[in-house]
Amino acid sequence: MTGPKRHKRPPNQFRRRSLIIMAVVTTMVVALGVGTASAGMRGDRGGQQSWKWAGQKWGHGHGKPTQSGNPQASSTADPANSEDPDESASADPSATEGQGNGDGQGNGDGQGNGDGQGNGDGQGNGDGQGNGNGQGDGNGEGEEGDGGEEAEPARGPVASDFIDIRQVRPNQQAAPRGNRNGSRGSFRVNCSINPNGFNSDNVIVAPGVDNGAHHLHEYAGNTTTSGKSTDESLAAGGTTCTNGDKSTYYWPVVRDITKDTPQRFTNELEEDLNEGAPLTPKFTIQYKGNPTQKVVAMPKFLRIITGDAKAFTNGGGNANAHFTCSGFTNRITTDKYPLCPGGRGMQRTFAFQNCWDGVNADSANHRSHVAFSDPRTGACPAGFKAIPQLTMTLTYNVPAGPNFAVDGFPEQLHKPINDHDDFINVMDEGLMNRVVQCINTGRRC
Repeated sequence: MTGPKRHKRPPNQFRRRSLIIMAVVTTMVVALGVGTASAGMRGDRGGQQSWKWAGQKWGHGHGKPTQSGNPQASSTADPANSEDPDESASADPSATEGQGNGDGQGNGDGQGNGDGQGNGDGQGNGDGQGNGNGQGDGNGEGEEGDGGEEAEPARGPVASDFIDIRQVRPNQQAAPRGNRNGSRGSFRVNCSINPNGFNSDNVIVAPGVDNGAHHLHEYAGNTTTSGKSTDESLAAGGTTCTNGDKSTYYWPVVRDITKDTPQRFTNELEEDLNEGAPLTPKFTIQYKGNPTQKVVAMPKFLRIITGDAKAFTNGGGNANAHFTCSGFTNRITTDKYPLCPGGRGMQRTFAFQNCWDGVNADSANHRSHVAFSDPRTGACPAGFKAIPQLTMTLTYNVPAGPNFAVDGFPEQLHKPINDHDDFINVMDEGLMNRVVQCINTGRRC
């Protein structure tokens, strides 16, 4: 009889091949697990590095860091950071939280294309950032690579924001003819620039807030004006005006952008993107009458803003920018800076609202309590009274070419249309009555 059938052992060569294949598969599985874990750790570290940069600096999106390092979509998300009272504090709902173009992030929330990874196993093309497509720790796995920290934020102005004044046709509108009831006089106030210099506050729109304007203001008249001023402190302050007028006159500075910023003033921030050397103007302050009616006294502490610091993004509804050159005052530009020939001075002109509701020294949006008279007839809107119209001309010796700009909010890109001016009446009753009498009797004082 034959015993049970036994299987033959495989040849030694076949057995060796099987063992080698099993070993290779085991090695690949282990390597894959380790590599995945390592990539996840590197991707997480890249995300943390990107938030680190986002909390320190910001790019084209103009998001500003909060104390937690989480950048917001816009500086206007803080109501104290808006000099425009009509603009609501809102972020862009279409943007991922805290992102601009180069805001320490790529496509995602601290991530690139993938789960904690960029293009290339948790690595991007730069210094904790990708080129908008993913992030990592640089070129390789070091803390910093060679790709640069961040994209340069847009600053403005650009060449198209300027025009040769000789290319502007005469366009000065004639004043209304008026009638016998009009007030044709004028009253001039002689003041000098506040010796206390500049600040980036705005006591009208952001009282009590440091850097409430996010751009530098220059002051004339009252020497104590800051974001922390009150009616009482202004009334007790000194003045640079020769007739004792303690009113506050202030406007954003013009800068020579060919020169380095000489210093940062109190509370002024580098990320507000106002660069260059401030230029000091020669200026005139004058009050004028109304062609169709007598003027009444302004109330003490009346506040007026003319123009819109955010007209570029708000639209031109409240814009009141006017630029020209010495010798070309019949040619006005409202949305471009003028290039003046032969060293002639660049001028900013302002005519403030000249009608008042007769009740309020201010309003919630800092505009509704005052209005402009009809440009054709000079008549005030129903229910409003004519007041002395504050007019100002500021003349600058600017550098040749497109090399100057008015300070502004960073997202406004230094567009000329954002120009504006601010005023608080702190004249005492006797001086204001002199102004009214002079204007209503047709004199020049």
